[in-house]
Amino acid sequence: MKINLANTQLFRGIDSADIAPLLSCLGVIERSFKKGEIILAEGEPTDLIGVVLSGRALIEYCDVWGNHSILGNAAPGAVFAESYACIPGEPLQISVLASEDTSVLFLNVGKVLTTCTNSCEFHTKLIRNLLTVCANKSLELSRRILHSTSK
Repeated sequence: MKINLANTQLFRGIDSADIAPLLSCLGVIERSFKKGEIILAEGEPTDLIGVVLSGRALIEYCDVWGNHSILGNAAPGAVFAESYACIPGEPLQISVLASEDTSVLFLNVGKVLTTCTNSCEFHTKLIRNLLTVCANKSLELSRRILHSTSK
């Protein structure tokens, strides 16, 4: 079952009726991945922001000795790779894999950050929401670091 994008953090405050035209304007790509398939590979740059529509994606780090660590997971509605997408040419230091059959909506960050000639209000909300997603993840990481160092 796919989620209603209007209920996600990235599309919060955007009318359900405005989402289809927004997605069309952005030229989004929807892709499906089988369990275990790589969604985004470590070492590769990306200009795509991923939104899990169904299934689950694992964010994984592999160290120089080949040890794999799961850093997090993305459930339906979650956004991933936004930080990397916002820095052109930055290679991923993580891999994103499908932990079950997973459907992902990919948004090109250049199209997200550049408003169209119509300067749609819902496009501006999307940009604000993306900034909120990035800020929330940064704060969560800071909290984890502070919590682990205070022990």
